[in-house]
Amino acid sequence: SDWEAHGFIGKEFLEQLEASGGAQEALQIVQANLEGLDAKLAVAALYTVARHCGNGASAVQDVASSVVLSVLIECLRSQAAQLTSSKLMARLLWALGRLEARSRCAQELVERVALGALPILPQFSLPELSSSLWGLARTVPGD
Repeated sequence: SDWEAHGFIGKEFLEQLEASGGAQEALQIVQANLEGLDAKLAVAALYTVARHCGNGASAVQDVASSVVLSVLIECLRSQAAQLTSSKLMARLLWALGRLEARSRCAQELVERVALGALPILPQFSLPELSSSLWGLARTVPGD
C-alpha cells in the first residue's frame, strides 16, 4: 500500500480520519496526532478535512478559522520540500482551494508547492493538473 512506510500509526490515523463524522471531528483527530505527521500524512490530513467540509460559506469559514488548520498549514509549509510527487501536490492545492486558505502562511505554502511543481509538471496527470489549477485559482486573494 501507499502508506506502508508509515506503519501502523499512519494507517490507524488515516482510518480514523476517513471514519470521522465531519471536518471538525477530523480536525480533532489531526490535533491529537500533529506531532507525528510527516509531509505525506499532513497532506492526507488536510485533504480529508477538506473533503469532509460541508458546503456553504459558513461551513468553510468554520474550518478555515480553526487554529488546528493553521498549525497543519504551518507544518506543511515547513515540510514543503518533501512534497515531490504530483499526486501530493495536486491534493494539497485542491484542499487549500476547497478551504479557501488565503493566510500568509498558506500563500507561502502555495508558492513553494507551485515552484516545486514546475520541474515535474510533465508528470502531472490531467486530473492532477486540473485539481492543482482549481486550487491555485481559489487560493489567490481577491481584490
